[in-house]
Amino acid sequence: MPLNADRLKMIMMALGPASPKIQEVVTNEADDWGILLDDGTQVHLSLREAPLRLELAAIVGTLPEGATDAAEAARMLLVFNLLSHETGGARMALSPDEGHVFLMIDVPESWADLPGLQAALESFARLAETCRGFLTDACRVGERDSMLNHLMRTV
Repeated sequence: MPLNADRLKMIMMALGPASPKIQEVVTNEADDWGILLDDGTQVHLSLREAPLRLELAAIVGTLPEGATDAAEAARMLLVFNLLSHETGGARMALSPDEGHVFLMIDVPESWADLPGLQAALESFARLAETCRGFLTDACRVGERDSMLNHLMRTV
């Protein structure tokens, strides 16, 4: 059965009760959901087209003011994105206004059933925790060790 907003709604209605690690599932729009995991991670799930897929996104940190310059932060996130073959296609982005760092990953249509989505969310939560730890460590790196070099050792 092809993925569409109605099918996704049925999956999402079953997701919370069937998943002990999920505290809450809320509908934001017909093809847009919020998922609160038991570790406090807030996942934003959206139905995307061309190609048809689900996108998972979560804030994994905020770069503190003065922790690094904008160019270094952008370089760090771009290197992470370059390593997407080692992170299951995950990518990171920096919000333009508040310095939030987002982790995002696409879930293919073939995984868009209850067991597939549960597995994708568990994997995403583990990766988000790793990224949170990396960002915390990277922001403490001294002058002699750039965030970029720290990233290359971490991933």
